[in-house]
Amino acid sequence: MAQRSWSDLPRDLIGRIFRRHLNIRRIDPKDLARCSLVCTTWRCVIANIWGKNLSLWSSASGFINKRVLNEYQKFQRDPPEGCRVRFIDSPFHWEGIMVGPQSSPYAGGVFLLDIHFYYEYPFRAPKVTFQTKNLSLWSSASGFINKRVLNEYQKFQRDPPEGCRVRFIDSPFHWEGIMVGPQSSPYAGGVFLLDIHFYYEYPFRAPKVTFQTKVYHPNIDQQGRLCLERLWSPATTISHVLLVIYARFNDPDPDDPIDFEIAHICKTQRIQFEEKARAWTKKFATASQISAMDWTDWS
Repeated sequence: MAQRSWSDLPRDLIGRIFRRHLNIRRIDPKDLARCSLVCTTWRCVIANIWGKNLSLWSSASGFINKRVLNEYQKFQRDPPEGCRVRFIDSPFHWEGIMVGPQSSPYAGGVFLLDIHFYYEYPFRAPKVTFQTKNLSLWSSASGFINKRVLNEYQKFQRDPPEGCRVRFIDSPFHWEGIMVGPQSSPYAGGVFLLDIHFYYEYPFRAPKVTFQTKVYHPNIDQQGRLCLERLWSPATTISHVLLVIYARFNDPDPDDPIDFEIAHICKTQRIQFEEKARAWTKKFATASQISAMDWTDWS
């Protein structure tokens, strides 16, 4: 029988072993650091443990520069506009993304950064390198960004659903959208602003879609929230979700409401419901909304 080494064990098993020893026997962080030199699998597992327990790095005297850790923690609490970072294999090696500003020729671009801190930091400047030349290269950044989100964004831009437009805000996981009310509905002429947030578990967790513009509708609550869990599956796309929402402007579903008061009016006093929906659209989603928007960003 061929001999097998500890490095051949499954990664999840190695992770459980290290966490058990860390919690029960209080393994020395220096010893844990030495274990990370055994092989790539061990290094990735230990880096993941350290990334979620930064106190381990601080206690490994002489092994990690506290200045780097402090900056990382501050970055996560208050990231600069359009930027995100994470550890790769140690706190001295970061991976980052930068989203091109909307007012620049780089609008819509997602740029991958490699950030390396020397052990002499801060007395020696870090090395920052752009890894991305265009959006398609970003898709090859395995594990850091969900390729599905990027693919959907690119398809959306090529063939947007009726009455809808989207753009990135500060990362590919955070979109801003607009939806124009159908002409045959009480929401005709309205321009509704949407906030779309993708979780890192996407597509196994439904995105969060919120109306930023007030809407009088039984399937949208006073905070602009919708319930997407029932119609969501990993095969569903954000384009399909927005099409369903758009269809609800024409065909509200008072039998599956979020706002029960509006749902009752919709079922029992349909004319009054439509009149109030038109009034809200005129008040919150037409002239003031349109004049406040920079339409050059949505062309």
